[in-house]
This record gives sequence, structure tokens and C-alpha cells, in this order.
Amino acid sequence: MFGLRVMKWDIHEPAPTGLITEAPWPDPHQAAICPKRYRQVLHKPEDIPAETCSCGIYALRALWMADLYAKHTLDPFIYQEQQEIMFTALVQGYGKLVLHETGWRAASAEILGVCSLWREPPSREGVFRIVSAASFYQVPVLNSWEVIQLLAGTQAVYTEDPEQGGSVDA
Repeated sequence: MFGLRVMKWDIHEPAPTGLITEAPWPDPHQAAICPKRYRQVLHKPEDIPAETCSCGIYALRALWMADLYAKHTLDPFIYQEQQEIMFTALVQGYGKLVLHETGWRAASAEILGVCSLWREPPSREGVFRIVSAASFYQVPVLNSWEVIQLLAGTQAVYTEDPEQGGSVDA
């Protein structure tokens, strides 16, 4: 399943990171770990992402959600300050998936391409960041229309029937 991750990269850092966790993403393909595993055993490693835990690689299901996520997650001053180092990564989730209202969590994910976080053309610094990230991961730079079409064409339908526990219809 395709999704989007909001990422940032200060070129002085060795690899791009997630927007909030700041965990490095050094390779296109990443496997999730449970950060709670060091504090207490909540589930088996093969159960990542667990329904009762927050572990897994998160992705959003729409480009407009990525925009809102960045704007509402960060303090307005930090948002303005870090705007030029943020980008969106198109990812494909693998293994176990836990669906939620705005996207999903997966056992692993791979970056397939990068694009601007905003639909209007990014600044010169923003273009540099996107091209640098694409080169780092050896993936294409995508425009927002390509990303929207990929997400729309492959999005599964999620039903939230409590008796079924939620299901995916591919």
C-alpha cells in the first residue's frame, strides 16, 4: 500500500529523518522496531505493528494530509524555520499493516520517490532539498499530481466495522 511520510533533512546530518521522531532513515527500505521494547515487553517483535502499541512505520494517505500534518505538528516558529528542509516521501508499506483514519502503520516501508511538501512550487532551497533527497535514496523526484494519482489509484478501502475489527479491501 502506498502512503506518504513527511521528512526533513539538514544536509549536515548523515541521513533524512522523520519529522517528529527524528529517527534517521539511512536506506530506502526500513524495518520498524518497537521503541517500547526496551522498557517492557508488550508484544513479540514479529507482531510489529501491534494493535495495542504505537510502533510501526507511519504513513499518511493523502498529500493534503501531509501539508496539514507538518503545519499542525510543529510550533509555528519551528515550522517557518524548518520549511526549507522538509519534503514528502512516497513510501510503500510491507508486511503487517494497521490502518487508521489518516493512513497506516507498517512492519516495513520503502521510499519510492520524493516530492515537495507543498503543492505550489517550492523555493530554490526546497528544490535543492528534494533533489538531494532523491539522489541520496536513488529514487525519482515526483510532482504532486503524480503522487496524488498513485495514491488514488492504489488506495485500499478501509471499513471500520467493529465486529470485523476493520478490514482492507484491495
